[in-house]
Amino acid sequence: MFKVWYFFLIFCLCFSSTTILAGKMGLLAGGFTINAVVRSQASSISNFGIYRFNYFQEVIPQIDLMAGYTLIMEDSVSGDLGFGIDIGPYFYPYGSRTSQHININNISLQTVREWNPFLAIHFHQRQFQSISSNYAGFGASGGIERAWKKNLLVIGELTYINLSGPSDSSAVELDMTLGVVYVF
Repeated sequence: MFKVWYFFLIFCLCFSSTTILAGKMGLLAGGFTINAVVRSQASSISNFGIYRFNYFQEVIPQIDLMAGYTLIMEDSVSGDLGFGIDIGPYFYPYGSRTSQHININNISLQTVREWNPFLAIHFHQRQFQSISSNYAGFGASGGIERAWKKNLLVIGELTYINLSGPSDSSAVELDMTLGVVYVF
């Protein structure tokens, strides 16, 4: 568990500079299903207990780069623990800013895109405590953001991840998460 808090502290320190002012930070939670095969033996687990912390930085008007960290808990808040980094681009066909504020000479404008869909591809790394193994692989996701308050968005995302591990082991992770995003 120390590794999780250590990474979180480093992550916050790295993004505590002024560059964060142009980004978005999200907290998501939801359900997951993991199907794994290790040495020809298959197993699966499904539950509510996936938690994500993401930071999004706009690269160009339709693409955000996301860096995040995921915790997977077998019994929602206890049990076996899986964790790891997530990184990749998010593509917004209508522009990555769901809600944008512009201040010019005492005039304040706000543009709001009520529903803002996105698609993403990313790299994922997972480490599971019970088997002391690392898995890595690529995934894809799709979802939608909805403007809620001045600087808050609601986000829903469906993610599919194909992971490979040691000794011909593999896993497929399917997540459905909901959360909030704070726009800086």
